[in-house]
Amino acid sequence: MFSALGDKPVVQGVSVNAVDPVQKSADILYGGAQYILAPYATFARDTLHAKSAALVYPEGAGADIPAAGQASAFKAAGIPIKVVSYPANAPDLTVPLLAAGAQTADVVMPVINPNDCVKFEKAIQQLKIPDDKVLASPICLTPTTLQGLPDFPKWIYAIASSQTFDTSDPGVPPYQKILKDQGQDKLIGDPWVNVGFGQALTLAKWLNGAGADNITPATITDQAHAFAGPLALGSPVIKCGKYPEAPAVCNDHTQFYKWNGSGSPMSKAGDWVGPPEGWVAPN
Repeated sequence: MFSALGDKPVVQGVSVNAVDPVQKSADILYGGAQYILAPYATFARDTLHAKSAALVYPEGAGADIPAAGQASAFKAAGIPIKVVSYPANAPDLTVPLLAAGAQTADVVMPVINPNDCVKFEKAIQQLKIPDDKVLASPICLTPTTLQGLPDFPKWIYAIASSQTFDTSDPGVPPYQKILKDQGQDKLIGDPWVNVGFGQALTLAKWLNGAGADNITPATITDQAHAFAGPLALGSPVIKCGKYPEAPAVCNDHTQFYKWNGSGSPMSKAGDWVGPPEGWVAPN
């Protein structure tokens, strides 16, 4: 992640901190964390018909702001939610899950880092919480998870970009071919790779729009501020500057998939949705 430097334009994929979204010279193409986690509440209410939720996150690991945004969206959607933090170095996540009431909640959500994915899955197995109750970000769909588990957990995964296992998305097959041609098949589902790919293509579009002889911070910023999509491997709803308090945020929509196991395609669990009505990102 990068923060804006003065008036120089900064292009980002996703931001998880509080500094980047407020920068007027930055553009976070796939969304600030709070803004793309808030739609989880819309999906939980309208598609899962959830009446209760549990959320756990690690302290001091960059997840506090995203967790606060996600929790506030559930409150806006009228879904009671219990939020519990845990030490970032905790070896076992059963205790915070129990404290959050995860065994009886309709939906259980980890706002975690990739190194906690295996710990979380083992904890819910121990507590006999079904995988299909878990609503998570796609950060666990990486090779790191497969170092500790035989397969990706069969959770519902939200994503603010294309899900690059979904070959029904017209942008995915050519993207997969590029990775396969480079011998990087294992990274096909990694959300950071496809976001970086789309980010680079978008910047190239802006540079071409400015013209080779007219590339300056000001002309790139003009291209960025005028950008309304389409975003490569991204949300169909792009509006940079929609939020006055977070002018750098360009996306607040998320879509949802269910992982069915290796060898099976991911199934669509929910289409693109935005935050629940009346939601305001917490300060």
